[in-house]
Amino acid sequence: MFVHKAQAEEQVVMAKIAAAAFFDDELFGDLMHPHRQQGLDDIHLWWLERIQKGWDDPSSHFLISTTPASQHGNEEIAAWAQWAHLMYGAGQRAECWDIAWLATAPPHQGEGHGKALM
Repeated sequence: MFVHKAQAEEQVVMAKIAAAAFFDDELFGDLMHPHRQQGLDDIHLWWLERIQKGWDDPSSHFLISTTPASQHGNEEIAAWAQWAHLMYGAGQRAECWDIAWLATAPPHQGEGHGKALM
């Protein structure tokens, strides 16, 4: 697996990963998107909007974890994370990083991609 900075053209794939990863989640699935069974567009577009808002924030940093390229294709995005760079006051401990989102595609859960992004 490889971890590197996400590129703007990867936002749609990142949103699809989050939609699939949180599909059965009580909050993001059941409560916020109760009609998601009729189509993934609503939940996918909701995630895309969140990613795009974070993308425009200079304190946000997006990382992706990819699978190695296989004989049959290129590397695949398996997971992504959004980190927020926060500053509190002054001094040595003023700098802080916060994990805003972390999503792993269901087929790649348990492979260590989330751990690598942390």
